[in-house]
Amino acid sequence: MKYFYLIINLNKKKMKKPFSRKYNCADPDLVQKGDLVAGFVLRDLARFAGFNYIEADRLRLIALTTEFKELPPDEHWEGLKADEVNKKNNLRQALGLAMNPVRDRIKLVFGEMSALYRSLRLADVTKASDHDYYFTVRNVLRLATTKKALLAPRGLTDAMLTALEAALKAFDDQIDVAKNAEAIREEETEKRIIKGNNLYAELVLVCEMGKSTWADESPAKYQDYVIYETKPGKGNVSGKATDSVTGAVVANVMIEIEELDDVVMETDENGNFLMVDIEPGTYTFLADADGYESQRRTDIKLESGKTIVVNFIMVKASAP
Repeated sequence: MKYFYLIINLNKKKMKKPFSRKYNCADPDLVQKGDLVAGFVLRDLARFAGFNYIEADRLRLIALTTEFKELPPDEHWEGLKADEVNKKNNLRQALGLAMNPVRDRIKLVFGEMSALYRSLRLADVTKASDHDYYFTVRNVLRLATTKKALLAPRGLTDAMLTALEAALKAFDDQIDVAKNAEAIREEETEKRIIKGNNLYAELVLVCEMGKSTWADESPAKYQDYVIYETKPGKGNVSGKATDSVTGAVVANVMIEIEELDDVVMETDENGNFLMVDIEPGTYTFLADADGYESQRRTDIKLESGKTIVVNFIMVKASAP
């Protein structure tokens, strides 16, 4: 009963959910945008006062950008891991070379069809996992040591056993080193993702203020605060849904483009939505939410390489 209890509990063990990037641009591009936006904010700091955004807040953005910039890239840790895995693979090959003369003498003395030789399970050993390969070779060493007196007349020496034991230990140690390098790579990648997400979240906050500041005054300065990457020949659409009476943001509004069946987006908790990499064209936008009348915006033109703003003022539905 204890055996089955342990199996059940092991199966219930939850795997750690991996962190994922909240931004879809390359890390160097995120850093560059952080530097650029910090400069734009310095230019516009007086305008940002209406959001209670001050120089200390801008310095926080600079600090987050600098911290992220100074982290080694993922390729650095991947390279270190790959180097240790390569060493492990070389030691596995060396272990095989040390095992072969011992194995050959076991086969010669006891026969390939003997129970002793077959118990070693050497048929597919080259395809075995590192773990299984280690234990297979360890069994070869154990059998050869136990039967040394019978194998010695066929050329088995203490030097062969010593070399095999040393190669086995070196391989075992390197397995641990390679696993540790993999763990470090995962930890550092996770750290980088977290810091990148923190920088991105700060950029989103600042850029929303920048876009709000210049939306009705300067398209060029508005564009300074657009942080989304656009594929060549495509465009982006961003916007906000607000209540017509209170002006409060409206979350969970379904936004879709009538002409494109697969483009549907839901506003977030701040009432914002973003559609990226849309083909240029003239479109009709629809907005639907529970408790509100459906909204329709027609003849919205999207140009290549541009991000346009399509806002919706949501009107409460009349009671039936």
